[in-house]
Amino acid sequence: MRWSARSRKRSETRPRTSGAGNLIQARNTADQLIYQTEKTLGELNGQVPEADRATIQQTIEDLKRVKDSDDTARIQQLTEQLQQASYAIGQQMYAQQAAAQQAAAGQAGPQGPGTGFDPGQAPFQGGFSAGGDNGDEFVDGEFREV
Repeated sequence: MRWSARSRKRSETRPRTSGAGNLIQARNTADQLIYQTEKTLGELNGQVPEADRATIQQTIEDLKRVKDSDDTARIQQLTEQLQQASYAIGQQMYAQQAAAQQAAAGQAGPQGPGTGFDPGQAPFQGGFSAGGDNGDEFVDGEFREV
């Protein structure tokens, strides 16, 4: 098989995966995750349970110490551990928001604002209007190309 100058040049310029490249990538990923997690903890001030916050902060400190070393495997391990912990925070916050929204929807109930239902009037007839109470009605129509 004969290599052309073009294919040889392409293979020479292709990025190579090396131990140093993996270490650099692991450090960059760790830096980004540390920054994002610290920012999230700051934004959720007081909403994260203290035990979870302590665990996450300890993992952040461990990762900060290790990321400047040459131990790629340990950096990746702690990065994964911190990532899982930050996912858990996200899931907890999402569950709390969903519960709060359900509680708010439960309080408003079927007679809440925007439902168009008034128990003192006849059964609900009509649709919802995006324009409010200005008399606009939605009209169902067909679209035809001319």
